[in-house]
Amino acid sequence: MKILCILLFSLNLIAYESSEEIIASEDFQVKLQSYSPKATTKKNTILLIIPPTGGMNFIDKSYARKFARQGIETKILKHWSNDDEYNVELSIHTRFYSRAQNAIDLIMDKYPDHNFWVLGTSVGGLHGTIATARHSRITKALFIVSGADIADIILNSNQEVLVEAKKIRFKKFKYKDDQEYLENLRKVIPFEVQNLPTPQKTKVGLIISTNDETVPTKNQLLLESLWNTSRVSTLRLGHTSSVVFSWMFKSSKIKIFFLND
Repeated sequence: MKILCILLFSLNLIAYESSEEIIASEDFQVKLQSYSPKATTKKNTILLIIPPTGGMNFIDKSYARKFARQGIETKILKHWSNDDEYNVELSIHTRFYSRAQNAIDLIMDKYPDHNFWVLGTSVGGLHGTIATARHSRITKALFIVSGADIADIILNSNQEVLVEAKKIRFKKFKYKDDQEYLENLRKVIPFEVQNLPTPQKTKVGLIISTNDETVPTKNQLLLESLWNTSRVSTLRLGHTSSVVFSWMFKSSKIKIFFLND
């Protein structure tokens, strides 16, 4: 037993417990998957993982376990009320992004004495960038294949749902061209990073793909140019491949980004 304890200490692996956590306010509910280490190495700090489209997956859980073993209280934003609503009306985007921020606000309100770190992937990164601009208690944030200018991303993304919605909307609302569609999208996006304050005291890192058509590379580079970010890694893969590759081969860089002061 003594040898085992010494080995675990040398590897800096700390035991943790995982459980579902629910935060509710009136008719709005947030579900988290929480990973609580039995001994914390960063007092009053929570790492919030915001998943990509499709919700919590094995990659998110792998990141959470990795940080919990390092003594970091970690939570995955698993679900919030009506996060799966689908509607071709443009107002769906207002509700989608407003609800996500409401979910993040409730989490932060529950832990008023904590600073937060944010790890966001793809659309989770979009939610994370907005939250980082809105909350000074987010002190570190790393975004994987995320970007800025949500309306432009919706217009140009090759994501199947967005491509199909664009076709239906052009037919239903008689948009004459992409510019008219973009102008109408801009009216319904409640938060755009380029219109929000630039975080002044937050350490922000990016993993960028130079061959991305889902969150187009130009939008990833736009976020980099708008904020004082550090580029953690550059990939030359497609969107999903970049997410998987980051997890398989760049996890150590992600861990170092957060754990090194």
